[in-house]
Amino acid sequence: MNYHDVHRIVARSFGMKVKELMSHSQSDQIIKVRSAAIRINHDLLKYSFNRLKRIYGKRSHNTIGNAYRNSCDLYDTDKQYRDLYDKAHAEAVIFFSSWAPRKQRYNLHYRLREKNMPVDCKHRTVSINPDQESLITGSGQLRKLLKQHNYSVQYSIL
Repeated sequence: MNYHDVHRIVARSFGMKVKELMSHSQSDQIIKVRSAAIRINHDLLKYSFNRLKRIYGKRSHNTIGNAYRNSCDLYDTDKQYRDLYDKAHAEAVIFFSSWAPRKQRYNLHYRLREKNMPVDCKHRTVSINPDQESLITGSGQLRKLLKQHNYSVQYSIL
């Protein structure tokens, strides 16, 4: 998950396009949405204000800090903003939590393929030749894939 995903989620939750969110417009509505995106990027992705400054094309990290504080103040005072922010934040949390295991599983696939163990993603199986059977007990990656991601082992006799 990166800031592009957060922008897409926030823009959809607030009913706006990502292009409008990233524009340099000073419209009140766009500023509110942009500050919500800044806050979610900072809180969920742990992006620093300096990094967010570069993403949003601002001159100073203080501008980002002000937007962050503005979002916190709006959250406390404006009920409509709070509802939209909570919706965007919840969707980002769900997306973020589902993203990490997918990447982890992909990395495990890559490592097992390096050891000449074919991995079938669709059927969630790992094919092993009889001479590779000792790798089942020795491979931490394979054990993790079998246990944590519900894969099964298929022995191939060739």
